[in-house]
Amino acid sequence: MRLALKLGTHAVSPAKEVLDEYAAPFSDDAARSLLLRAGLRLAPSGFVTLSRWLESTHIPLAAIYGERDRILPDIAKTIARLARAQPRLDVQRLPDCAHFIQEERPDDIGQRLGAFHSSRPTTIAASASPRTPACASAPC
Repeated sequence: MRLALKLGTHAVSPAKEVLDEYAAPFSDDAARSLLLRAGLRLAPSGFVTLSRWLESTHIPLAAIYGERDRILPDIAKTIARLARAQPRLDVQRLPDCAHFIQEERPDDIGQRLGAFHSSRPTTIAASASPRTPACASAPC
């Protein structure tokens, strides 16, 4: 967990307190094993389903990502593909951030998300599913 946070940041090294908070739920071998197994069980078919849903949905979408992401090195290509399918996608690139943008620029990310949501209507089109495919079969 600590290594992932260090790899996932660029401009700012996470403070010890932040690392401790992230690591706290995984303090024993059993908890770390569960986290690892959950990551390994991410099915590629789930990503395909989510990708198709993102490409076809009619709800407003935003993508904020760090251009120096070492955890998802193809994120720019993924977002570009999504933007081609969703021309209204609000893409915001952060050139000086990596994967954990919320840790590197928490105030900026909060302001960006607040601006995105406050500029959108408060209702979702009837044709849009209120649940993503990842949540379709189980509560999120």
